[in-house]
Amino acid sequence: MLYAETIHGSKGLEDQYLVREKVFVIEQNIDRNIERDNYDKNCYHVVVYESNIPVGTGRVIYIDNTPLIGRIAVLKEYRGKQYGDLIVRKLIDHCFKHGDKRIIVHSQVSVVKFYEKIGFIAFGNIYNEAGIEHLSMYLVQENIIKNCHKKRD
Repeated sequence: MLYAETIHGSKGLEDQYLVREKVFVIEQNIDRNIERDNYDKNCYHVVVYESNIPVGTGRVIYIDNTPLIGRIAVLKEYRGKQYGDLIVRKLIDHCFKHGDKRIIVHSQVSVVKFYEKIGFIAFGNIYNEAGIEHLSMYLVQENIIKNCHKKRD
Protein backbone atom coordinates (compact mmCIF):
# COMPACT_ATOMS: atom_id res chain seq x y z
CA MET A 1 0.00 0.00 0.00
CA LEU A 2 1.27 3.44 -0.95
CA TYR A 3 0.50 6.57 1.05
CA ALA A 4 1.97 10.00 1.68
CA GLU A 5 1.95 11.50 5.14
CA THR A 6 2.17 15.22 5.79
CA ILE A 7 4.06 16.12 8.92
CA HIS A 8 4.88 19.32 10.74
CA GLY A 9 7.86 19.60 13.02
CA SER A 10 9.78 16.69 14.49
CA LYS A 11 7.03 14.04 14.13
CA GLY A 12 8.30 11.31 11.81
CA LEU A 13 11.73 12.87 11.58
CA GLU A 14 13.49 9.53 11.95
CA ASP A 15 11.73 8.19 8.84
CA GLN A 16 12.83 11.24 6.90
CA TYR A 17 16.38 10.92 8.14
CA LEU A 18 16.44 7.27 7.10
CA VAL A 19 15.63 8.18 3.49
CA ARG A 20 17.82 11.28 3.41
CA GLU A 21 20.76 9.41 4.94
CA LYS A 22 20.66 6.79 2.17
CA VAL A 23 20.18 9.30 -0.67
CA PHE A 24 22.24 12.31 0.37
CA VAL A 25 24.88 11.01 2.78
CA ILE A 26 25.57 7.54 1.38
CA GLU A 27 24.65 7.85 -2.31
CA GLN A 28 25.67 11.49 -2.93
CA ASN A 29 28.41 11.68 -0.29
CA ILE A 30 27.05 14.82 1.39
CA ASP A 31 28.31 15.48 4.92
CA ARG A 32 25.62 14.51 7.47
CA ASN A 33 26.28 17.77 9.36
CA ILE A 34 25.26 19.73 6.25
CA GLU A 35 22.34 17.47 5.37
CA ARG A 36 20.65 17.85 8.76
CA ASP A 37 19.90 21.32 10.03
CA ASN A 38 17.84 23.32 12.50
CA TYR A 39 14.96 23.76 10.02
CA ASP A 40 13.95 20.09 10.24
CA LYS A 41 12.20 20.36 13.61
CA ASN A 42 10.04 23.32 12.58
CA CYS A 43 9.11 22.82 8.95
CA TYR A 44 6.49 21.02 6.90
CA HIS A 45 7.47 17.58 5.55
CA VAL A 46 5.99 14.93 3.29
CA VAL A 47 6.99 11.28 3.65
CA VAL A 48 5.93 8.62 1.15
CA TYR A 49 5.52 5.08 2.43
CA GLU A 50 5.24 1.87 0.46
CA SER A 51 4.13 -1.10 2.57
CA ASN A 52 4.80 1.06 5.65
CA ILE A 53 8.44 1.56 4.61
CA PRO A 54 9.56 5.21 4.18
CA VAL A 55 10.76 5.48 0.57
CA GLY A 56 10.70 9.22 -0.16
CA THR A 57 10.61 12.57 1.56
CA GLY A 58 10.79 16.32 1.08
CA ARG A 59 10.25 19.52 3.02
CA VAL A 60 9.45 23.19 2.74
CA ILE A 61 11.17 25.84 4.84
CA TYR A 62 10.64 29.59 4.87
CA ILE A 63 13.51 31.99 4.27
CA ASP A 64 12.53 35.66 4.43
CA ASN A 65 8.87 34.58 4.16
CA THR A 66 9.56 32.76 0.87
CA PRO A 67 8.92 29.00 0.72
CA LEU A 68 11.93 26.91 -0.29
CA ILE A 69 11.19 23.31 -1.23
CA GLY A 70 14.10 20.98 -0.63
CA ARG A 71 15.54 17.73 0.63
CA ILE A 72 13.53 15.86 -2.01
CA ALA A 73 14.78 12.29 -1.84
CA VAL A 74 13.51 8.95 -3.08
CA LEU A 75 15.33 5.70 -2.38
CA LYS A 76 17.09 4.43 -5.50
CA GLU A 77 15.07 1.22 -5.76
CA TYR A 78 11.78 3.21 -5.73
CA ARG A 79 12.65 5.82 -8.36
CA GLY A 80 10.70 5.97 -11.59
CA LYS A 81 7.36 5.51 -9.81
CA GLN A 82 6.45 9.25 -9.66
CA TYR A 83 7.04 9.36 -5.89
CA GLY A 84 9.22 12.46 -6.22
CA ASP A 85 6.46 14.14 -8.24
CA LEU A 86 3.94 13.25 -5.52
CA ILE A 87 6.17 14.71 -2.80
CA VAL A 88 6.84 17.97 -4.64
CA ARG A 89 3.18 18.45 -5.61
CA LYS A 90 2.02 17.90 -2.01
CA LEU A 91 4.57 20.49 -0.84
CA ILE A 92 3.44 22.90 -3.58
CA ASP A 93 -0.19 22.40 -2.57
CA HIS A 94 0.69 23.19 1.04
CA CYS A 95 2.47 26.41 0.02
CA PHE A 96 -0.33 27.73 -2.18
CA LYS A 97 -2.98 26.84 0.43
CA HIS A 98 -0.80 28.73 2.93
CA GLY A 99 -1.17 31.80 0.68
CA ASP A 100 2.29 31.79 -0.85
CA LYS A 101 2.54 33.32 -4.32
CA ARG A 102 5.97 32.06 -5.40
CA ILE A 103 7.91 28.92 -4.45
CA ILE A 104 11.66 28.43 -4.81
CA VAL A 105 13.69 25.26 -5.20
CA HIS A 106 17.48 24.88 -5.32
CA SER A 107 17.59 22.07 -7.85
CA GLN A 108 20.55 19.84 -8.41
CA VAL A 109 21.46 20.43 -12.07
CA SER A 110 20.96 16.73 -12.81
CA VAL A 111 17.22 16.97 -11.97
CA VAL A 112 16.30 20.38 -13.43
CA LYS A 113 14.10 18.68 -16.06
CA PHE A 114 12.13 16.96 -13.28
CA TYR A 115 11.16 20.36 -11.84
CA GLU A 116 10.50 21.83 -15.30
CA LYS A 117 7.89 19.10 -15.90
CA ILE A 118 6.01 20.45 -12.87
CA GLY A 119 6.28 24.06 -14.07
CA PHE A 120 9.33 25.45 -12.28
CA ILE A 121 11.39 27.99 -14.23
CA ALA A 122 15.16 28.33 -13.80
CA PHE A 123 16.75 31.66 -12.94
CA GLY A 124 20.28 32.82 -12.19
CA ASN A 125 23.50 30.94 -12.68
CA ILE A 126 24.67 27.48 -11.69
CA TYR A 127 26.28 27.43 -8.22
CA ASN A 128 27.83 24.89 -5.88
CA GLU A 129 25.89 23.72 -2.84
CA ALA A 130 27.24 20.87 -0.69
CA GLY A 131 29.71 19.97 -3.46
CA ILE A 132 26.97 19.56 -6.11
CA GLU A 133 26.02 21.93 -8.94
CA HIS A 134 22.62 23.57 -8.38
CA LEU A 135 20.30 25.95 -10.20
CA SER A 136 17.61 28.05 -8.53
CA MET A 137 14.09 27.70 -9.89
CA TYR A 138 10.73 29.29 -9.08
CA LEU A 139 7.09 28.37 -9.48
CA VAL A 140 3.98 30.54 -9.50
CA GLN A 141 0.54 28.98 -9.36
CA GLU A 142 -0.43 29.75 -12.96
CA ASN A 143 2.64 27.85 -14.24
CA ILE A 144 1.82 24.51 -12.59
CA ILE A 145 1.63 21.71 -15.10
CA LYS A 146 -1.26 19.57 -13.87
CA ASN A 147 -0.37 16.31 -15.62
CA CYS A 148 3.11 15.11 -14.75
CA HIS A 149 3.33 13.33 -18.12
CA LYS A 150 2.59 16.34 -20.35
CA LYS A 151 4.79 19.27 -21.25
CA ARG A 152 3.50 22.83 -21.03
CA ASP A 153 2.84 24.52 -24.40
